Amino acid sequence: MIITIIEHLTFYIGLFGYGVIYWGILKSLYEFFQAELYKKQDVHTKSLDQIRLTLGKYLSLGLEIFIGKDIVTTILSPTWQEIEMLGAVVAIRIVMNFFLTRDIKLLTTRNTADEPGN
Repeated sequence: MIITIIEHLTFYIGLFGYGVIYWGILKSLYEFFQAELYKKQDVHTKSLDQIRLTLGKYLSLGLEIFIGKDIVTTILSPTWQEIEMLGAVVAIRIVMNFFLTRDIKLLTTRNTADEPGN
């Protein structure tokens, strides 16, 4: 009974992770088309960096949610095959998240250095 409830919860956690990523994509697309309508070059370049930063944050959060969901799912059925699969998936997602976080930090420091008064 409790395992069934947890399985249902992990399903909804996965849906939430997809929702976060899709929301980030939609928000970034909206910002991208807004930036494309105002073709000032210096504002345009800075806007694209902001869009990448926004998308990266949502992707990173979505990946973290998926890692949590996969861990809970594997706890429910800990076969060696499931544990190996979890290890591979978590490793891939951690590497992706590492590079996303690095890019986010790079863009954040670049944006704060470009602001007037710095």
